[in-house]
Amino acid sequence: MADVGVWVKNADIVARCPVQVNATYSAVGETDKYVLDVEAHINCATHYNWSDAYASLDADNKLILKEVGACICAMYVIQKDLSGFIGRNGETALDFLHYRVIKGMEWLNETVIRKFMGGE
Repeated sequence: MADVGVWVKNADIVARCPVQVNATYSAVGETDKYVLDVEAHINCATHYNWSDAYASLDADNKLILKEVGACICAMYVIQKDLSGFIGRNGETALDFLHYRVIKGMEWLNETVIRKFMGGE
């Protein structure tokens, strides 16, 4: 497939996945199925079209967007198949990624921070 994300690429998703994930679900063809939906969700949740503004954003803003989007996508990958995890390791990975998403969304939502980082 083509790695269709505007700011989230498959390599970013895989980097945030534990080694126990099923390789089938972390492949580009699988993550392409929902990466644009995840980016659209971030745009809607923050009331700002980061996709259209992406080229003009500074490096800090781009890294936060990449982190949030890749963590959400990694959560999709993990949830597809928890059989490779021992005990509650899969749930722990999901909790960690969820925390990163919540913090990142808070930063993106704060107008002062968005202005500081050049998003508006």
